[in-house]
Amino acid sequence: MKLLDATFSNRASSPSPFAQQGERAGVKGFVLPRWWPHPSSGLRPTSPLAERREKARRAASAWSVIALAFAALLAASASAQTHATNEFLHVQRGELPILITAPHGGSLAIPGVPRRVGPEGERTSGKFVTGQDVRTFELATATAKRVEEITGKKPYLVASKAHRQYVDPNRPEKEAVEHPKAAAVHAAFHGQVREFVDELRKKFPQGALLLDIHGQASFPDTLIRGTQNGTTVMRVVEKHGVAALTGEASILGFMAGKGVKVEPPNTPPGTPPEPRGFSGGWIVRSYGSH
Repeated sequence: MKLLDATFSNRASSPSPFAQQGERAGVKGFVLPRWWPHPSSGLRPTSPLAERREKARRAASAWSVIALAFAALLAASASAQTHATNEFLHVQRGELPILITAPHGGSLAIPGVPRRVGPEGERTSGKFVTGQDVRTFELATATAKRVEEITGKKPYLVASKAHRQYVDPNRPEKEAVEHPKAAAVHAAFHGQVREFVDELRKKFPQGALLLDIHGQASFPDTLIRGTQNGTTVMRVVEKHGVAALTGEASILGFMAGKGVKVEPPNTPPGTPPEPRGFSGGWIVRSYGSH
């Protein structure tokens, strides 16, 4: 797989709107007022201020992507089917050389599994994160649906339904789980991704596109490029040149042309360095073009 990484900010620090406590997550760190319609209602706010906020919310929810796997996109003729590996995964077999993953958008507890406490060093440093990437499960499935609407064919999709408090699919197993049942969920997620990656490599030897969807609140309304400063896109840059990553016709170039702020700007990898903490995780390191 040929990979490039990026993230578009859409996650506030408040809890998910789909959490049991029913709190509503907003954009840029604020909580939406009680009169704000739920996103699933299909209703629009009525006040001018609410209209502006709704527009901002939708813009922020448009893309929240980390780990864009990049290469030439080729149409495929294969039968599509949808299946679930287990209750904690949403899985779709596709027809296109596109694989969408979402490891941190789930909200389900794993029965009998306590919340992770993390390594002591990470707890004291603040690097241990168990928060949900708000609405990224919904974003991943909506993106897959939109791709099918546009092309008439399905992308591949693997999205975790389990909350990050219990398992983190974007980390190696020894860092991701603290209970055997959680380890089974982690193994199922990566087993399915590996199956699809192997299938894509056979069907599309010239390359495929991976969208590993995340959220973040540090850079509001920003698409963050996270390629391990070029490591996860090494082969695609060698084969197609840096324009495949940052040129006007690239995904990042297209987004910038639509007015989306890209960080770092569309410059060669490493110049300037990508923001620390947003340069790509275990999924892109495992399946990247390096």
